[in-house]
Amino acid sequence: MLGTLHEGVDRPIVLRLREDGHEVDYVAEMEPGADDDRVLSRANQHQALLITNYQLLITALNTNY
Repeated sequence: MLGTLHEGVDRPIVLRLREDGHEVDYVAEMEPGADDDRVLSRANQHQALLITNYQLLITALNTNY
């Protein structure tokens, strides 16, 4: 799996990655409104990249990890 995409990522990006053959989970499809810890946990569980455009999450990850 390439990555877990946070629900803030625009759907066209998700569709393009899939069209290009990448396996990605999209939080907006699977678990809308999931808290950030749950999203990060899911990405870690699958050893996948966490792809987001959510600045507060990026800041928290840089601070805590």
